[in-house]
Amino acid sequence: MSQTHRPQADLFGDISADSGALVTVGKPKAALSREQRSFNRLTEQIRTRRRELADWQIWLPGYAQRVARECAPLAERLHAIEVRTVKCLDGLLAAGTDQGLSRRQRKLLRRELTERLDGLLDDDEAPDPELEAMYARHAGISLAESRRLDRAFEKEAAEVVLGAMFGEDAVRGHEAEDAESLFRHVRDRLGAQDAARSGQRRSKRAEAAAERRQAAEREATQSVREIFRKLASALHPDRETDPAERERKTALMQRVNQAYDKNDLLELLSLQIEIEQIDAEHLAGVPESRLKHYNAVLRDQLASLDAELRALLAPVATDMDVWRSPPRVGDFEQALKRRIGELRRWCLEAEAELEALGDPRRRAAWIAARAAEQQRGDRLDFPVEVDDLAFFSDPPDPFGAPPPDWPFPGMFTPPRDGGGRKHKSKRRKRKNARP
Repeated sequence: MSQTHRPQADLFGDISADSGALVTVGKPKAALSREQRSFNRLTEQIRTRRRELADWQIWLPGYAQRVARECAPLAERLHAIEVRTVKCLDGLLAAGTDQGLSRRQRKLLRRELTERLDGLLDDDEAPDPELEAMYARHAGISLAESRRLDRAFEKEAAEVVLGAMFGEDAVRGHEAEDAESLFRHVRDRLGAQDAARSGQRRSKRAEAAAERRQAAEREATQSVREIFRKLASALHPDRETDPAERERKTALMQRVNQAYDKNDLLELLSLQIEIEQIDAEHLAGVPESRLKHYNAVLRDQLASLDAELRALLAPVATDMDVWRSPPRVGDFEQALKRRIGELRRWCLEAEAELEALGDPRRRAAWIAARAAEQQRGDRLDFPVEVDDLAFFSDPPDPFGAPPPDWPFPGMFTPPRDGGGRKHKSKRRKRKNARP
């Protein structure tokens, strides 16, 4: 790790002292009530999550720079070798029988060339007119038209599979232009049907429970508003004649407004302690009913922090194939080492492959090996969402409400049996590894 980042031993270490650490019911644990124990636990979890979030926000940008700095040159080297390889294949096909290639071998090389060009001419990369023209020459169709046909095939395959799984009504009447849009249509249709059935089954008891929850939410909101009003009354800067005191209260009032806008109960209570409006004795005397409302707000606050942390880590963890839940700094360090090792190995393999194509004796063995690999890979390749049929059976939204054990539900769970992608070629893996 570079010197600009803290070592892993410091990351997620002890929480530094702040006014928020004083927001606790200061009584012996055995003397705490159930709501008081919950209050202390929630405030501690919020402080911990804030520290984790701040540490990751400091660490991740430097990590992203390291990934780019250490992986990009290798990825560029690999790309250059692959471009030279497709040009070598193009030259072999142009020479044809002069290189001693049979019709079957030329057919195999043409398929190999178009597959490699398809990988190089990725939609997310800048177009290369020379390679696009090469693709059209050997495939007999432009790359844009080929991909349009691929999307149409994927959509038709998805219609068949989803219709068989969920019934024709699930896919009827859609206006999706591709498989991904069709998945969203079916998901939304099934969600609406479930909601309608749930609404029909809703009993008077359930409606009464919902009304009680709404009443509790209103009480919790009112509790936060009362704290805000007390702080605003004590800190209003317009009531101060002393310029220094007015400036101090203005800064404090800005913190109060920000905390209130975020529904940050812990910060509001911290400010009350900071200006000595309340103390530990006051918190110990808060009625159980009011403390219950406080705890409801704190749970929502903790859930928001969890969602923010997941949103911060999920893209990096997915890109680097880190599946631990939750991820650790060491996981990302190992992932970077693994990525660098893979890129170096792929560069060596690609260079050896290019050398083999230039040697007539080694070329024949290479062609035979590719023929066997193509034969093994000849099977229907559904789009990834259809191939992984857990698309509808897994928890729907990884950024939704997490389970109580950890705020990363399923987000970092590795796909079953490799996500159905073990048949993908090494070239596809190389492409996906690029930073």
